[in-house]
Amino acid sequence: SGFIATDAYTVIDGQLNYSQSPESSTVDCPSEEEVLKDAWLCESTLWCHWTHVGTAEAVTPCKVVVISADRFVENVQAHGQIKILAAEYGRQYHRR
Repeated sequence: SGFIATDAYTVIDGQLNYSQSPESSTVDCPSEEEVLKDAWLCESTLWCHWTHVGTAEAVTPCKVVVISADRFVENVQAHGQIKILAAEYGRQYHRR
């Protein structure tokens, strides 16, 4: 917690627990939730500057895809149509 995020993660198999505490996030009391297959962690890193506010720990053996935010931006910018779609997604992401 409290570290600058450089990657986004998506769980492709297994289960993690994600926990937050008042010392590192805006929660009033410690919280924990399951992170299951197809869930994202730190997706915000792809669309803005992000700081980790919690901790994820494997409950079962897991497979997680790690997406470097810098590499993501480089690759998106190299492809015109994808860049247009990603820019619109980013705008919508910030509106939520």
